[in-house]
Amino acid sequence: ASKVRIWLQVLLDPTELALKNVEIADSAKLVSLTGTVTNPLSWARRLDLQGEVILKPIWLKTLGVSAPKQLVVNGGIPVRFVTQGKPEDLWVDLTGDLTKSNIRWAHFIEKPAGRRGTVSIRGKAHYREGSRGRVEFPGAAVSVGVNGAIVRIREEGPQLSNCAVQLDAKVALNAGGLDINNARLAIRRGSGARALVLARANLKDVGSESMTVHGTATATLDRSVLALAGLEDAAGVRVAGSTLLQARFKGPLSGLDWSLEMPLRP
Repeated sequence: ASKVRIWLQVLLDPTELALKNVEIADSAKLVSLTGTVTNPLSWARRLDLQGEVILKPIWLKTLGVSAPKQLVVNGGIPVRFVTQGKPEDLWVDLTGDLTKSNIRWAHFIEKPAGRRGTVSIRGKAHYREGSRGRVEFPGAAVSVGVNGAIVRIREEGPQLSNCAVQLDAKVALNAGGLDINNARLAIRRGSGARALVLARANLKDVGSESMTVHGTATATLDRSVLALAGLEDAAGVRVAGSTLLQARFKGPLSGLDWSLEMPLRP
């Protein structure tokens, strides 16, 4: 195991712990922290902290946070943070730089390392103490934006490169699982271009076998998108121009109810 170095510069009295400078590092700096802890020796302690941490995906399990199985993150994420309040009712403001990380959601979306990306999480966090301490987010605002993403429909099919992906949602993470509400996903061919896909949805029990989804989506269909779906070369089908495909869907993934509407103009 690699050695970990800890540097502390603190002032302590019965009513306040002042963190002038805290650093944790192995081969590189992992955590830097400043701020205060009021009433540090009581159950009524209050945190007012800020700093930066290199978040490693494996640490999420230690905190009791289970990410969806379809989400794979490789590489540490520099995260700047501000926390205020009591541990059981803590305001959290996180901003992470995804640029150096490789991120993949199943086979549909991939952000290669080196392509710019950011993530922010703002809201209340509840830390539950005990033999298996865990962090809960009863309702956090989450925003993820990446440029230079790769989009696929079929695992072994063609891809669209250099896409811009933006996701905004309210996320609730607790002992019952992960719910995503008021989610808005936009996928564009390059930053600033018209949305190729625009979806809105609510998802419950994300990542579990009982996951349900209720939402709508609008997609721009043209020859490149049909090629992604493997339909460009369908016998007797010739496509010129583009049209909009509107979809509605609800229910469990194992038995999803859905409908499609696509206007065809001469």
